[in-house]
Amino acid sequence: MNTYNKMDIVELSNILTQKRHAKRIVHKKTLLERFEAKYIKNDINKCWLWVGATSNYGHFSINGKTMNAHRVSYELYKDQIAEGLVIDHLCMNKLCVNPYHLEAVSNKENFIRYYTSNKHILRNRQCHKGHTIQGHRCKICVREYNKAYNT
Repeated sequence: MNTYNKMDIVELSNILTQKRHAKRIVHKKTLLERFEAKYIKNDINKCWLWVGATSNYGHFSINGKTMNAHRVSYELYKDQIAEGLVIDHLCMNKLCVNPYHLEAVSNKENFIRYYTSNKHILRNRQCHKGHTIQGHRCKICVREYNKAYNT
């Protein structure tokens, strides 16, 4: 039968504890590694298409705070965004996070660029019934819904 003195037991306990903790050590991804795992590069138009969480724009979480992915991209690869500036997508793609397609501009400048470049016309789309949508909702479907449920 093996006999261990008190010092051997303490040392053995420390070794076992270190081995258990060593198994738990996992490579924590850096902010940049996490960000780069969330987009794919489009070779045709050079956009970096966000494939992470979205709702109109891409979203990225940093320390529990959700931020717009294109703003994170601009700050990761270019510079901080000065107070009062917004990020303009020069490529007209809201899901693009390529920093070379992004420019920090005033809200007024962004508005002027949007309407003088006809981006608002290019962004027209169709609802599930095939009606053309201008804005956020299909006006025809809303009218039909209101008529059906308000009578």
